[in-house]
Amino acid sequence: MNGDFKHLEEIIENRSGAIAYKPSNNEIDYKNSPLPTTLWTDCTIIPSEKNSDPYEWANVCISMYKNKLPSILIPGRKFDITGTRHGQELHTFQVFRKQRLSVNCGISL
Repeated sequence: MNGDFKHLEEIIENRSGAIAYKPSNNEIDYKNSPLPTTLWTDCTIIPSEKNSDPYEWANVCISMYKNKLPSILIPGRKFDITGTRHGQELHTFQVFRKQRLSVNCGISL
């Protein structure tokens, strides 16, 4: 196993659950990726429909993970240095991330 991947597994083991978007047709399905399977034991999958309110879902996730530090899986093809996804409309993870997270780690699959 690659040392970098082992380090990723160690980071994920110290997290409490995960938040992920349901991937759209042109995005990678996380569950078919080389990500550690421990991500899926306590994972909230957020619908990717355009009529989903990102602020409502962000509040749901903030409540669910109030005293936890979850992994957040963000589908996308282009991100800036601050972790903001470009080329897509505002989504829950962007709202949640801005309100809760101080550390970002990007992984390209």
